[in-house]
Amino acid sequence: MKNEDINTEDQDIFNKIPLENVIHIIIHKTDKLQLNSFVIHPVVKIHIVDINTGNYYPKKHKERPVVYYYDSNLDYIAPIMTHPYNLQEQRSLMPLWEETILINEDFQYLVAEKENIIIFFEILDFVSSSTMNDNTKGWHKIAFAFLKIHGQNNNLNLEKKMRLQLYYCSSKKDDLKKCSVWETWHVRKLKKYPSSLYVTIESAKIKGKICTGLRSKDALQEEVGTENLEIDENVKSNVRKNDAISLLVETMEKSQMWKRSVKDITKLPNKCIAQLKTEEGCFMLNFSNGGQFLACALKVDNIYSIVIFSVVSFKEICHFPGHQGIIYSIRWSSDDSLIIAASADGSCSVWDVKKTSFLQILPHPNFVYSTDIDGEFIVTGCYDTIVRIWKKLGAKFMLHQELEGHKGYITCVRFKKSTNIIFSSDSLGLIIEWSFESNSWSLHRRITIPDLNGIVINQIELMGRGKRLLVHSRDSILRILDLNSLMVIHWLRGGLNQRFQTSCSVSPCGHYIIAGSENSLVNIWKVKNGKYVGNLVPFENKLITVHALQFHPQQDILAVGNYGHDFPVLLFGYDEKSGEAETHLRIIEDHKMESRIDAKEHEQGKNRKRGFHQSDFKSVLHKFDEMMLGKSK
Repeated sequence: MKNEDINTEDQDIFNKIPLENVIHIIIHKTDKLQLNSFVIHPVVKIHIVDINTGNYYPKKHKERPVVYYYDSNLDYIAPIMTHPYNLQEQRSLMPLWEETILINEDFQYLVAEKENIIIFFEILDFVSSSTMNDNTKGWHKIAFAFLKIHGQNNNLNLEKKMRLQLYYCSSKKDDLKKCSVWETWHVRKLKKYPSSLYVTIESAKIKGKICTGLRSKDALQEEVGTENLEIDENVKSNVRKNDAISLLVETMEKSQMWKRSVKDITKLPNKCIAQLKTEEGCFMLNFSNGGQFLACALKVDNIYSIVIFSVVSFKEICHFPGHQGIIYSIRWSSDDSLIIAASADGSCSVWDVKKTSFLQILPHPNFVYSTDIDGEFIVTGCYDTIVRIWKKLGAKFMLHQELEGHKGYITCVRFKKSTNIIFSSDSLGLIIEWSFESNSWSLHRRITIPDLNGIVINQIELMGRGKRLLVHSRDSILRILDLNSLMVIHWLRGGLNQRFQTSCSVSPCGHYIIAGSENSLVNIWKVKNGKYVGNLVPFENKLITVHALQFHPQQDILAVGNYGHDFPVLLFGYDEKSGEAETHLRIIEDHKMESRIDAKEHEQGKNRKRGFHQSDFKSVLHKFDEMMLGKSK
């Protein structure tokens, strides 16, 4: 573009703004939004679009990262979203974001292309599975506004706060390269939404060096993870390597005597043995496979971190600060040397536990809800419905394959250990089994449970030596599925879980299943018959959701957590001298009667093998008598 092609007003802007200036889009607020059960935590999605075609506007230079640090493979300006504004917490119907979005594109390019660019601001909110369909992909469209760079009377709508009229959205399906909002606008049949959006588009000078992070927040912030980068000094200081390594060694030495026989039945907890302090509670927790450590997803100084505690001393060993969004999943490698975490910030982090050091970040385009690790493979499940496989090459895990087959977002992924099988579940009630052959993963079979259609599956866990699958869904029911016949063996009822993510766990002996609930309870069932055994009330006099829980793999210990309050992570154990009342453990069945029944069944089983069951013996005598009487006649 030549200077003579620019009018006087445009030339003034060019003269005022140096070439190194980029675009700042400030989302201020809206006026009052309409009362709606779906409008809880709205976000604003920004689309920079070609006004003539509806396609996302091309970058000035393809190689330049514009929205995210790693979007240099895109030739257009990708849409970008604000953080959600929680109206319930703020007790308001007027979202006040006051958030600045950095677009790392030349501001002069925006001015020069003023007649060809239109910017759409789409107000959205994420929805529950019951209202999700293939068009919405989990989003409730509230309203949208648009802004033309080239305004009336040859004025530019830049460098000033603009009040934009909002309009109702249509239900058109989103396209990766084309903006669906443009199609609604292009028809010119717009229905006004009774509210306005306030935005500012301005130039901004690129500041000095921006610190690297584990997850890029904008186009100028690099992610840590390459061999040439060191972890930020703040991360290093938080890990406290020397003390942490000594605590790791001490814990491993003291726990070497832990051994559990397969025949040992887990004793249900009746005493609180430890309380681990938190700032905002714990959404996810996971014991190491050896049982020496407990990893908790906690918020520490506004950073979502993995905090590792010793199960011997209940002291904090170290914490790994690495995420800008809530951590949904934590998994340990089989030898407990690595720990991985999936987060809402669109990343999965990998850490070396023994060295208490960061290894790498696995980037994703959206929320990562679940992850698992087995040998040289890591599997992740993302909001975009894709299951991703990462394979270890040298010292790093690299993206190996993307698996398509789900229509709902991925809620859980699990390896069937020491086999070439992965199970994945989604928000629409579908489970898929994937198999590995000839260096490639492929869809082996779809597992559909009729009464789970459209229901979010919270979690899946393999049990019974991999022959059965525990399916924990958001309809207040857990199901035990036989993987050979694909039949549901038991329905575990009695809990309450229809809205939020909660966890379930199988006892190490395989006799009990527990699950969190939305009415403060940890519910307990017996595996062999699916009967409801009772419940534990971990947080006394608190009406809360129990989000996180797990049985210890070696000891009679249970860990429980709640997210959203400053409640501690609670660890419960078994003490012969303590009663049920001490921990508000309510067991429906009489333990003594239950043990007598089990003993009687065991004895009867022995008699059956010997052929001496009393009823069988009486039957034989009766038939013998009939035969003898018949002969005498």
